[in-house]
Amino acid sequence: MENRAALVAPHFDRELIARYDVNAPRYTSYPTALHFRDDFSETDLFDCIRASNDDPIPRDLSTYIHVPFCLSPCFYCGCARIITHDSRKADTYLTRLYREIEQVAARFDRDRRLAQLHFGGGTPNFLDISQMLELIESLGRHFSFSRDAGREFGIELDPRFCDGEYARQVAEAGINRVSIGVQDFDPAVQQAVTRIQSVEET
Repeated sequence: MENRAALVAPHFDRELIARYDVNAPRYTSYPTALHFRDDFSETDLFDCIRASNDDPIPRDLSTYIHVPFCLSPCFYCGCARIITHDSRKADTYLTRLYREIEQVAARFDRDRRLAQLHFGGGTPNFLDISQMLELIESLGRHFSFSRDAGREFGIELDPRFCDGEYARQVAEAGINRVSIGVQDFDPAVQQAVTRIQSVEET
């Protein structure tokens, strides 16, 4: 039998398209870059954390961990990144990141659960699996991970450099969402943006 849903022409709301067809800052990050100020100090940050701890009902926490390393540039990407093949740079970065995690986590009350965690980049799976698992373990040691079914622990994985074993192990460590960064499967577009990623690799 013919699938009638496949025969329905798509509906485009021209008014909605016109409303959002404007130049605006990228909304992939929140808060957007326009909200950051040079005069917001470490003291201001700690004051905000302290005030948020004073809420009578503890609010869940969300955190983003940026892994800035990439083996090659993707020309569509506007994120902060370091192009390198030197895995030792990750070791130096992680040493500093562990210290920051410890210092910042200590400011939050322990009854506040970490319910949203996202590893972005860069290329998070630039880290080998032992480094990634150690990073997740460090976060779990210093924050109270939510155990709710609705928690969102996500990671961006470049499938060109990720095998099933890596994905399986991060899933066992608690990751339950994955973004694989498909921009386009048209070879000409992939060549133009230097993100050569076949359907088979993906």
